[in-house]
Amino acid sequence: MTDVEYMNDAEELEYAKEPVLDLLLRKADSLASPSDSVSANGNRASILRNIVGEVTGERYENGSRFHVYATCFCAENDLLSQWRAYSGSGGYSIAFATNGLPVGDIEALGLNLLFRPVVYGLESAVDHIARLVDDAAPEPRGHPGTQGYSQAMRLVLPGLATVKNPAFMEEREWRLIMTTWGDWPDLHFRSGSVGIVPYRNVLFERSAVTQVMVGPGSYVEQRMKAVRQLLGQYKEYEGVDVVKSSSPLRF
Repeated sequence: MTDVEYMNDAEELEYAKEPVLDLLLRKADSLASPSDSVSANGNRASILRNIVGEVTGERYENGSRFHVYATCFCAENDLLSQWRAYSGSGGYSIAFATNGLPVGDIEALGLNLLFRPVVYGLESAVDHIARLVDDAAPEPRGHPGTQGYSQAMRLVLPGLATVKNPAFMEEREWRLIMTTWGDWPDLHFRSGSVGIVPYRNVLFERSAVTQVMVGPGSYVEQRMKAVRQLLGQYKEYEGVDVVKSSSPLRF
């Protein structure tokens, strides 16, 4: 799962941030004035204002230390634009059964993983953003600062990570998303187009893999044979289909 700030979209987390934070503050002001810290609505307004402080980093001397990590999937297994953008001359498309992905709470790590579709464009995201804002101020259950931190991590930042510029609409993306705070000891690094790229490993059930598609390019039959041999080394992958792309694309 890659830190989204190092992905190929330069607007990750930023594209919808301004309108979302503006709506959070407007809702807070409609509930209660900043001086009201006693009433139920005053507490709800405080939660919303604290969320904004968490997301912008205003509450921290060196800025926010939240990190959003994602693994990106495509709803279409044989999309020409994806082969062109990501596969090179010998790529593969791996199909996953979503019920085998590690969605939900990972209590041992104190993390929550979400699996969500990406919404493209602010106009298309109106309902998505409205639900996010409505859900951001639940009935007070504790300190507004603690609830603001929790809602920023579990709701607002994942929400921002699933609204993207419509220029990426062709990708038909779904995301497995995790938000963390601070520096984690199990962080890994690889080389990428922006330099050093942070990522985290997350385990999934091997039974989640249902198909491997061999992409267009040279030596398709040989690559299919090699994939079958590779899968044959693991009992859990014995029933995985190996197919080839229908695209006649040449590299």
